[in-house]
Amino acid sequence: MGFPEAVRTVAAQALREIHDHPFHEYGPGNRKLLVDTFHALEQPLADRAVRWLAVLAARKSLFKYERFLTPDMKATLEDQAYVSDLPQFSLTMAERVLLGNVSRKQAFSFACDKHYTVGNMMHFTQPAEAHFANVAANRALVEASDTHAMEVLWSKFNPIKQFWISKYDEDGTYSDITPKILTDSLWAFVGGASADCVSAAATACACLAEVKLEDVNVEDTNVLIDTDLLLEFWRWYLTEALSEAWKRAEATQSISLLE
Repeated sequence: MGFPEAVRTVAAQALREIHDHPFHEYGPGNRKLLVDTFHALEQPLADRAVRWLAVLAARKSLFKYERFLTPDMKATLEDQAYVSDLPQFSLTMAERVLLGNVSRKQAFSFACDKHYTVGNMMHFTQPAEAHFANVAANRALVEASDTHAMEVLWSKFNPIKQFWISKYDEDGTYSDITPKILTDSLWAFVGGASADCVSAAATACACLAEVKLEDVNVEDTNVLIDTDLLLEFWRWYLTEALSEAWKRAEATQSISLLE
């Protein structure tokens, strides 16, 4: 079968709404309809497509990590016993999973183990854009290798998990600053394993180059974002990535994923 008309219709409507949004947001609350549409297809091809979609999204943001990885920074990371090319390695492994060359169990275990490594590397990946690209690669490997990829992704959006976020006040108390609307940048920043790959990839691609992680304020993560770049990412995602993921799913559907 060709690219599903139901997905095409939802994507076209979403792109119109993103254009009209003042900040070109396509946050989890809006993206839920697209995930629900994939889920409703109830076929192995759709499951394979969402796996490829995660890899494509993370690949799109990878340059934000690669331009941070100067020879000096590479040496610094490796001196601290980190794998400096972890995002590249993770995405290659994800692709090998989908080509039937690496077992899902092995890849999933590696991704879960490196989830904490990605967090620990925050001290070194000072540009916020590099950190989010690293997160996107890790999440892509999880989503590509998860035994029930479609169901797990769908569960993240049904209902969308909110987070209780607080800040330490001068009087020694904590204030609740949990937002009413969950944006992709906030989900990527505080959501951890509960967030999906695409939220991190979108944030990485649209992140302002000069923003450092230490400057990120959970009360307003949108200050990270160049809205024109965010629009560019969502335009690519909705007009190119979705159809490319489906093509790759069709091309590899006869390949049995290794357990």
